[in-house]
Amino acid sequence: MVVAIGETVKDYYQILEVPPNASQERIKEQYRFLVHAWHPDKFPNPAQKAKAEEKIKEINEAYEVLSNPTKRAQYDRERSRSSFDEEKRNQEKAQAEAEQRRTEQESQYRQRTDEERRRAEHERQQKERAEAKRQQAEYERQQKERANREKSRRFITTIVVLVLFVTVIWIIVANQTSKVRLVEYPVLSTKLSSANTSIPSQPVPTQALPLATATPVLQSSSTSCQFIDDFSSYRTGIPPDGWLLRGEQSITPVIVEFGGKGPDFRAVSFPEVSWQYWDKWLLKADLICSRTYEVTVKLIFKNEVADRAGITIAWNETNWDRIDVQANVYHNDIEFRPTYSGPTKSDMKVNNIGKIPIEAGRSYWIRVLANDHGSGKGKVTVFWSTDGINFQTVVTAEGLPNLTGLVGISTAGPHLPNVIFDDFQVKQSD
Repeated sequence: MVVAIGETVKDYYQILEVPPNASQERIKEQYRFLVHAWHPDKFPNPAQKAKAEEKIKEINEAYEVLSNPTKRAQYDRERSRSSFDEEKRNQEKAQAEAEQRRTEQESQYRQRTDEERRRAEHERQQKERAEAKRQQAEYERQQKERANREKSRRFITTIVVLVLFVTVIWIIVANQTSKVRLVEYPVLSTKLSSANTSIPSQPVPTQALPLATATPVLQSSSTSCQFIDDFSSYRTGIPPDGWLLRGEQSITPVIVEFGGKGPDFRAVSFPEVSWQYWDKWLLKADLICSRTYEVTVKLIFKNEVADRAGITIAWNETNWDRIDVQANVYHNDIEFRPTYSGPTKSDMKVNNIGKIPIEAGRSYWIRVLANDHGSGKGKVTVFWSTDGINFQTVVTAEGLPNLTGLVGISTAGPHLPNVIFDDFQVKQSD
């Protein structure tokens, strides 16, 4: 239905920021973008939130008309008969031409970037496959060496046992026939003992499994917080054992194989959820960290129009107090979100460097260093890396009331991203 103010028809195309000849797909895409950008939950100030709610109403009104072909045709007829002057039409024409040029430029840019990403991803997969083959070959070589040593040890043991057995039989026969004096037996026994002592013992070597298949299960306490998990030992299609699921129950992170087949390629996948302001946490059970500790995880965003994913620390199972440190792929920044309901007062100060480039399909590493200097004096430093080796400081926060609790990984926001988590590591830094 066309809504008019006075004699002038509302410009729904201007409200949705699209040209009058925009396709239905373009109108739908722009509507989703504007709803995401003007979501009232993003504006903590009451005046800004009220303005956002009014803007959402205008956006919904415009989309209701332009998304319906019949209503849109009626609106276009009314609009053509309205008092839009020639200058407005020229502006619309210029806007449409600019939109077409922008669309063509974006298409060319996407084609170039997609090709570069595919080439980089192919090279990365080739390197990972080569490394996996090298590790497998090294493991097989170690196993073969161990089998050879075990075979040699068994052969020597068998020879010694046979010698002892023949010696005992010979002594028994000699005693029965009285052909050998008893005084000779100690001499023979002494020689045999001397021969036995010359054979070195062969301990069974402990083989170190390749890193991709090792699954250490380390106990934690208030003074020790050590844990490494590459998720290679879990079954695919279900959540990992020993981890707690918290948050929206309709979301289930599961083990998947990403970039290849087999245990070496297993990781945790959080699903994408559009336009629902939800949170989801995956916390390591019984891993309670305090004092000074460090948490690191690798993550890969699989879509760019989404929100946050990262590390959660200081989780209180009683009231869900926590600190979420999450990268936002849509806004290209790191968000520091503490939730605290305890009695300790604090004067929290957060310093954020601002924007950082985050792209879907690339591997990143986020690290959180927690230093608990007493009640209300906690400090957290957040680091970011594109190669897992060189880390830069992106956020510092001081005056935190509490840093003791469970640790894990999480996603959040009005549009939950599809994220791959891997190589989760926690270590005590006392």
